[in-house]
Amino acid sequence: MNQTRDTDFVIAASVNVLTMRALAAGFGIPGWVGAMVAAGAMAVAGDSQVDPQVQKIAGLIAAPGAVAVQLLTDRDLLQNNSDCCEPCKNGKACK
Repeated sequence: MNQTRDTDFVIAASVNVLTMRALAAGFGIPGWVGAMVAAGAMAVAGDSQVDPQVQKIAGLIAAPGAVAVQLLTDRDLLQNNSDCCEPCKNGKACK
């Protein structure tokens, strides 16, 4: 992994764990359960051997982290869009 992807992963994981811990606590469930759900969802969402429907569900659970990465790194949300600038298409910050 390169430095940008490492940073993106740390941001996404942190946001997902904190979000799921807060949701779990809101439902009266121990926070560590929420943290494990977040970790499992991120692992499943990134595993190409998992059924695509299960990946989509896991992706929804892990969405808060993905949104946070997009907002904090100032990249276009549609990086593969043909209207994007060249750096954006390559996952780098837009200028």
